[in-house]
Amino acid sequence: IERKGLRKTTAPKSPEALTDDPEDLLSKRELQVYRLLKQGKTRKQISEELAIQINTVRTHVRNIYQTLGVHERSAL
Repeated sequence: IERKGLRKTTAPKSPEALTDDPEDLLSKRELQVYRLLKQGKTRKQISEELAIQINTVRTHVRNIYQTLGVHERSAL
């Protein structure tokens, strides 16, 4: 089940269904932020483009890093 602003909570049905694809792991908003990060946009640019607060962008970036198991932007 996915609710606006919340992470996907449905578990994969089998171990074979596990994936490293960000599209399967991130919420819709996190995926938007992820794509903008990959384009080299700054947090400020992302906040302006998505019309959200910079602290919200920071939270999304932290969640993206944690979900994908990375520690810096260059690892995306």
